[in-house]
Amino acid sequence: MKRLAATAAALLVLAGCDSLTVRTVGGPTFLYKIGDLDYAGGGREMRVVVIDNSPAAEREALQKATVAGLQTGVGSGTRLSLAPQNFNREFKIVAMFAPAASISGSALCREPLQPPTFAARDAASETHVLAVFCREKDVLTEIDGYAPGVKAPGDGRFNALLSAVGQKLFPSRDLELGDIDRE
Repeated sequence: MKRLAATAAALLVLAGCDSLTVRTVGGPTFLYKIGDLDYAGGGREMRVVVIDNSPAAEREALQKATVAGLQTGVGSGTRLSLAPQNFNREFKIVAMFAPAASISGSALCREPLQPPTFAARDAASETHVLAVFCREKDVLTEIDGYAPGVKAPGDGRFNALLSAVGQKLFPSRDLELGDIDRE
């Protein structure tokens, strides 16, 4: 029920953001199970790693806005955190802004993360985020999201983008998973 309320809230936000593009990269991997979100974070925190090339003075605001936006999409059963205390170390979400085309989700799941490669970024261009849900070094789901016109972390378009990405990271219906039984 909480996830349904979060989904409805995010859809209302997205209704005014018709130029957002959020897509699943290659579909959930065969390792993904519908119950992974509950297993990974049900009733506790889940670690979020944010990778970006913003100036240091803006980084904290971007990281906090990223977690808040993703949290809206994920719902309230799992608390997302940059510095979790009570969490399942096996799972994490990694969100990278302005990734180079050569960056893959599997590269983001590995630790220590190799120095990332960023795409050239024009302040007037769209915001691009690549987000992955990882179990250890394995990608479970990978999402690409784009939104033009984002003025700053935390504005409505940024929040809508990250909320949509958060929803897609954890597909929960058979329609999203195809005909494969993954329970």
